Amino acid sequence: MISHILTDLLISEGYSNCVIVRCMAARSSVLMKSLKDCSCGKILEELKSVVTLLQQSTQPIEDDNDHLAPFCELLEAAFTKGLKSPNSMFGLNKESYWNWIVSLDQYYFNNKHNPVLQRTIEEVSSCLQVHGSIGRGRCFIRSALNTKIISVPVEQLVKNHKLTYFWYGTDSIINQEEYKRSLMSILFEVTAVDFCLNQQHSSFLDETWIIPSFQRVVLPPLKTLDLQVCHVDQRILVVAIEKGCLAQQGGVAPGDIIDEFGGHLLHNPPKGKLLKILRSCSSGIALQLVKHKLPSGDIFPPIHRRKLLYESSIKQNKGSGSQQQIGRSKLARLFSASTSYPSSTQQNLVYLGRVDNIKQSKPSDHVINSAVDKLLKESTNKPQPMVLKLNSFQSISLFDDKERSLFASFVYSEICSCAVSTHHPTCIGLLTGAGVTLLNDTTPSFSCIVLEAPSPDQAMLVCQQIAEGFQKTTWFVPAN
Repeated sequence: MISHILTDLLISEGYSNCVIVRCMAARSSVLMKSLKDCSCGKILEELKSVVTLLQQSTQPIEDDNDHLAPFCELLEAAFTKGLKSPNSMFGLNKESYWNWIVSLDQYYFNNKHNPVLQRTIEEVSSCLQVHGSIGRGRCFIRSALNTKIISVPVEQLVKNHKLTYFWYGTDSIINQEEYKRSLMSILFEVTAVDFCLNQQHSSFLDETWIIPSFQRVVLPPLKTLDLQVCHVDQRILVVAIEKGCLAQQGGVAPGDIIDEFGGHLLHNPPKGKLLKILRSCSSGIALQLVKHKLPSGDIFPPIHRRKLLYESSIKQNKGSGSQQQIGRSKLARLFSASTSYPSSTQQNLVYLGRVDNIKQSKPSDHVINSAVDKLLKESTNKPQPMVLKLNSFQSISLFDDKERSLFASFVYSEICSCAVSTHHPTCIGLLTGAGVTLLNDTTPSFSCIVLEAPSPDQAMLVCQQIAEGFQKTTWFVPAN
């Protein structure tokens, strides 16, 4: 609740996205600091109480257990209390118990290696779903609970007094004899509890101990997923979906995060990654979704924060009149690769429509901006997947990607201007004069043909290729 109020307040006050992200990160640090500021005795008392609740379960503890997250938070507080950061320069690195756990293989007591501990450390070190020391520490705790070795790393550490003092101050639980014995007693009790935690559900451990709901969706081979997605804080957020499409029928919903796509984990993926994966999948594609709602019905906090950031970006871009990087009235689509078209430079695009009867003595990017805005606002035409084929220095052709038939063709000299819309940076406008040949539609007037690319970068690339094809063509791209 505090995070929701803080984020809403920051947005209402007009703070930028980066400020909101920093403030939310600072809030997490404050909450962890509040646990660290608790007395050693209080942390152990609370930890003991939660362990008692876990012991009352007659079934193995799974991710949906109500007591799991509080237990893990308190255990992390016990490991973090009094923890030094000896390898950081000027204290810039965050403290994490994972740093000493991963170094234990250098300090085994009497050279006695624990093979289960060693294997667990190696598995966590190579886990692709977590990215920082905080996430890896949490991933280790979950794995150690499953394998009943949660007490082992602490046992190994306290046997080496110099190593213990190297990592922990005298105000820590681990470096005070009375509290250390209490902690070890609790850890031994925990090993008697059966845990069955899914290590594949580690994607958000860098941010929270709360485990979201995951859903796996398998779809047949598709040329488009009919989704609008955007990159928000290193994740792919579904912001819109076409009603009745196969993805929606499979369970994809606005607010979900695409965690895995075609076997590829999607943490901070480069733009165009989804398109590239979709093109390479010829026998169907599997998606792993992080659902926006928890089993309790509450919105998963990391998704809630990203939704607020997305909505804030939309409001800010509309208010300032600057280019809109995310979100449009039309659905941005993901396209598959087209099969065997004649050899030439070609791009997979979508034909959104055409604006005719434009009266302008001197074509410019302003005309294209107005034409694109008008089309997106007024057109009821269904978008059509197309392949744009550039025949070097001769002509430009549009092929219907479904029917594999010629849809439109024109020579370079008939293009008056080519531009990327500054308001909708995935949209390309081709301003043409009389003489353009559109099958079943010959309108001898000044027209703007509107195409949509999968990404702003690809839209700019198409304009560049057209401009290179004919030197008299002018092209415009949004300012950075």
